[in-house]
Amino acid sequence: MKKTLPVALLALAITTAVALPARGANPAPSGPVGVGNGAFHAQCAYSHSLKDDPIVFPNGPGASHLHDFFGSTSTDAMSTNESIQLSATSCVRYASSSPYADQSAYWVPSLYVGDTLVDPIETGVYYKTGIRHMQSIKPYPKGFRMIAGTSSGAPQMHFSGERIWAYLCPGGVLQAQTSTTAPTCKTNEINVSIRFPDCWDGFSLDSSDHKKHAAYSRKAIGATVRTCPPTHPVATPWLEMITRYPTSGGPTLKLSSGAINTAHADFMNGWDQAKQVALVKNCLNVDKYCGGADEPVPGH
Repeated sequence: MKKTLPVALLALAITTAVALPARGANPAPSGPVGVGNGAFHAQCAYSHSLKDDPIVFPNGPGASHLHDFFGSTSTDAMSTNESIQLSATSCVRYASSSPYADQSAYWVPSLYVGDTLVDPIETGVYYKTGIRHMQSIKPYPKGFRMIAGTSSGAPQMHFSGERIWAYLCPGGVLQAQTSTTAPTCKTNEINVSIRFPDCWDGFSLDSSDHKKHAAYSRKAIGATVRTCPPTHPVATPWLEMITRYPTSGGPTLKLSSGAINTAHADFMNGWDQAKQVALVKNCLNVDKYCGGADEPVPGH
């Protein structure tokens, strides 16, 4: 399903704060380069699980493998970017004057250890500057959606060879990960990190495979700064989901989509758009850490 709006309509949808290039333009990046401090985040408690995917299988209840949902508590196969904003959200920005401004829907395949389903604790959604021309970063437009990773397990690389997905042990590793098995953690917690594309074509809110309208920034040989490809010239926040599970993981860990290399995540933008615009301006465009607050945290 491709959702491509005329430029005039899209401009109204994304607010005047988002300046877009002309179609086919590839302006040279300019301005200062951040050192990667810029960030704001929300903590999203686990909400529910369904065999639904409103991006890949819209209006098709039960058509997908099992997913764990975070954020909008109403998310199901019938959800749209508009409908998710009408429900409560499990995402909280504790230090913000608008703690529930993020009503986005986030979801990942469910996780098993052996035949035991392991419900997640929460996911942290981190919107970051990265090592990029920080003043060029624009907020996600209203109605935007995308997928990171693939349920097919096909090789997915980005950021000069770093993986889109990673299995992390916050308490240390007892048994190392292999090409086909997850690590065994020293403590009863394993995290799964998914990194989303950070460049946009500037026009399409979605695409046929839910990926073509977005791309990963690239770092040229000898360069220190990552830039967007000519096909996707608009820099967006570098979004990373880190989902926590109460298990040590290990060789029998698998996902509802298959092996560990089928790790992926979906994002449907449901932000209060004015708040997201302000956070990009006050945090990412100046490369300052805001965390769960509205303004940079002093001394961070």
